[in-house]
Amino acid sequence: LLDDQWLGQRRLIGVHLLDNGPGQRMGARSDTEAFEQLYRSTYPKITTYCRRRLAPNLVEDAVGDIYVVAWTKADQALSADEPLAWLYGVAFRVVSTQYRATVKQRRLLDRLNNPASPVAFPPADLQADADADVTAAFLALAELKPFDQELIRLAAFEDLSIAQISVVVGRSEASVRSSLYRARRRLRALYRDKGDRK
Repeated sequence: LLDDQWLGQRRLIGVHLLDNGPGQRMGARSDTEAFEQLYRSTYPKITTYCRRRLAPNLVEDAVGDIYVVAWTKADQALSADEPLAWLYGVAFRVVSTQYRATVKQRRLLDRLNNPASPVAFPPADLQADADADVTAAFLALAELKPFDQELIRLAAFEDLSIAQISVVVGRSEASVRSSLYRARRRLRALYRDKGDRK
């Protein structure tokens, strides 16, 4: 299955295996093989990351965009201390861009007085489980600011360390640690509030 996905992504990227973007070349066949290995080892996690944050109809495009960036910056992706964290950083920016585009689209539709929005966002988290406690937790999460939601998702869903999260969001470890602490505190308060309303 991953072989078919890799071939599909290569077609989506639209570059030759040895071409690494404008004016750059991946130096050797081993670089190409290293990128393929990076793709194979990270694809399931990057896809899951996107599924947790985007409507189902947006996931495949987002994953493709992430690997296009990784391909064009293969030297950075392959030389990163933690390539998965580097890819999560790219994914964070791609998903943020997708979110802003979705918000703009919704505003435009609202201005046009069209009540039917073709894109549902945020998505799949609320479909995760019908259990009332889980639903309350996801509803509480949805009430947090988007950046706070992302911090909690990176820590809880992607199981990243503070150091890895700091790479993803481009902030210092101290800043991430305090922001994550405050986000968790707000989430607990919102969750308790949801439980009190039952």
